[in-house]
Amino acid sequence: MPIKSSNGEFTGWDVINIVLSIFKRYILTFIAFIMLIWFVFPLFIGVCDIGNIIGIIVCTAYIIWSRNLFLISALHYYIQQKKVGKIILGILHIFITVFIIYAIVVSIFMGFAAAKQPPNTDTTLILLGCKVNGDHPSKSLRRRLEAAYDYLYANPAVPCIVTGGQGSDETMTEAQCMYQYLIENGIDKERIFMENKAKNTKENILFSLEIIKDRGLSSNITIATDGYHQLRSNIVALKNKVTVIGAVSANTPLEVAPTYWVREWAAIPVEIIRNQ
Repeated sequence: MPIKSSNGEFTGWDVINIVLSIFKRYILTFIAFIMLIWFVFPLFIGVCDIGNIIGIIVCTAYIIWSRNLFLISALHYYIQQKKVGKIILGILHIFITVFIIYAIVVSIFMGFAAAKQPPNTDTTLILLGCKVNGDHPSKSLRRRLEAAYDYLYANPAVPCIVTGGQGSDETMTEAQCMYQYLIENGIDKERIFMENKAKNTKENILFSLEIIKDRGLSSNITIATDGYHQLRSNIVALKNKVTVIGAVSANTPLEVAPTYWVREWAAIPVEIIRNQ
């Protein structure tokens, strides 16, 4: 509440509050505009998913709200006069509040999952596959391979399972592509085990566990994937009674990071409620 003097005139505090309010509104609007561009840009490089859609909607809505406060306030007041309007506004306020809290909490957990330090020994690295272009890894897969290679090179006692089947538009399995990359870059092939049937994260983990049991590898699992994907991978593992003790996280390019990060906000609850 603004602080008024006893005679009802504006005080220095009132001026400061007004200036801060305007400053915050324009700063947040500027940030929303930058983020809007950030979510739109991936569309021009072929990246379009729920992350773009959510980001564009939220940023656009905030910009419209901040630039039309008087009109929005008048509309809000008019709607609030109706009983149904009050209910709708109440639901909208609850939804926005829950969404903000959810996004913050999930992002914190995503950050912790991505930053979980992997052990130097007594673990098995499971490297999750993704798109293969011809007989070469896609940019996303190459980033995962580079992160896995650095970890395997620094920890020569750790075995690795490369897991991923063959998509309809791929000429080889993701596992084979990853296997070739690692041995061509100097990782001993005796340390690498291929799992070439998995079609999703659940199968990646379950089929890799079969190899771990058959080969007598450490059951302490470390997962190599993109940082934003670590939490969802951990959830899949936990649903299948597997505890992940470490993360080898690939860096995500800045131009697509917000899109992929927000996409996980939608994917994580789906994964949680999905049947085994």
